[in-house]
Amino acid sequence: MAMPASETKAAAPKRTKTSIWLEPESGVEIIGGELHAVSAPVWLRIEPIELITRRAWVRLRYASGVFDDPVRPLIRFTLANGRVSIQAMNGPVLGTAEWVGRVPMNTVSVSISPGNRLGRIAFRIERF
Repeated sequence: MAMPASETKAAAPKRTKTSIWLEPESGVEIIGGELHAVSAPVWLRIEPIELITRRAWVRLRYASGVFDDPVRPLIRFTLANGRVSIQAMNGPVLGTAEWVGRVPMNTVSVSISPGNRLGRIAFRIERF
């Protein structure tokens, strides 16, 4: 479900030229400036994709909420030819985790599924 630009910006953190952020892709709506999972599966798209695809390897540091289910997020790479690669990321033990992985050639989209629990999504990328 596409969100109006004004609502998308309300949920966005402060952005810099080298920062990445998460945008709703599927199963997610912005309510009161916060991301909420409204249906499964839940996917958040990483933007801007150019910061990810210009690298062969990427390291993401991410966090979840204290009360979130202890799950391993999934990262999905969609390639130009339509193929999809999904990998399990490390679970955020005590709230944070890091994932280091290879970015497939010809990647056109990268998304993260923080889990399938409905409600507020506290998952965020802290460092890239």
